[in-house]
Amino acid sequence: ADVDMEAERMVARGAVRYSEKDAVLNAEVVEEDRRLSILQAKGAPATYTQRARYIEARELDYQRDERLLAARGAVVFREQDRQLTAAELRYERDAGKVGAWHGVVLQAPELQGRLTGDSLFFALEPEAGWMSGAPLLRRIGENGDTLTIAATVLHFDLAGSELSGQGNFALETTDVKLNAERGAYNTDAAQVIVAGGVVLGQQGGERDYSSRLQADSMIVELVDWQVERIGVPGRVFARIEANGRHNWIEGQGGRVFMAAGDLERVEVDADADVTHHHPQKDEVSRFHGEKMTLYFDTEGLRRALVSGAAKLVTRLQEEGGEVAVNEVGGEELEIHFTDGSIAEVRIGPDIEGSYYPPEEP
Repeated sequence: ADVDMEAERMVARGAVRYSEKDAVLNAEVVEEDRRLSILQAKGAPATYTQRARYIEARELDYQRDERLLAARGAVVFREQDRQLTAAELRYERDAGKVGAWHGVVLQAPELQGRLTGDSLFFALEPEAGWMSGAPLLRRIGENGDTLTIAATVLHFDLAGSELSGQGNFALETTDVKLNAERGAYNTDAAQVIVAGGVVLGQQGGERDYSSRLQADSMIVELVDWQVERIGVPGRVFARIEANGRHNWIEGQGGRVFMAAGDLERVEVDADADVTHHHPQKDEVSRFHGEKMTLYFDTEGLRRALVSGAAKLVTRLQEEGGEVAVNEVGGEELEIHFTDGSIAEVRIGPDIEGSYYPPEEP
């Protein structure tokens, strides 16, 4: 130890240990300035331990009076089974607050993944904080499926097992991409609530399949990190393409069901309207009603149940190339599709129908 009594400074080297109350600092070199109440420690690494909280870094500056610790270089902060790494960190001991910068990574069981970004604020007692600087939560399942959540700013509440984002909120799974102005993800309930210009898109991978769902808000439920159910409380617009066939869906309120990443069923609660287009056969069908349930498989739309003032209008191309129109209606319609074309229509009570043959040349 080198001591300057007049300047009130001391430099200690070699397995230095400094302790006060319930905290201990260990380092290879510690320089103390008693006038400023500052300890500057260096090590490979230097460590600071306060009960269950542990900090290590290449350099530690500790302001004794304010109980402030600044860490630089390969910083690690641990508390029980939570770990935070960064290039720089500031720890306010009495307030229980942590700030971190540059290459920040937070891992916690409540997040079930890695939260990364450029800067972080963490209030340890409420167990909540926020991450900015391209923040991203990434989760990888045992089967290789991934789930990522990003936003301009991500707020985390570990006690409530919730992650929320403001600005350019985005969720992506192996098959689905979702974008909105804001959103909140609850890890316990495996549920995401999004609002503001919501767009959910899906690609069928190697298959000729894609879908796009638009609404003001959605409630997305996940199972094994894959989207299984989507609730839409307001107006909904959807476009679904499969094997070159197109479907446009519009209505008020409804649900979308998926299985193993594939679209399975769409339910529309009110004011339902669907247009189905088979470009190869130049066929267009439009059906609407008060309510509707649509069933899909790998080939696309295969069945539609329409109820409440149900009506179907189909534009057909005859063998000679002429165009005819068929129109049917009733209280209920059950429409079956084969290879993208209407194969059978079952009509409920109060049947109405019209057929408009091709015009005579």
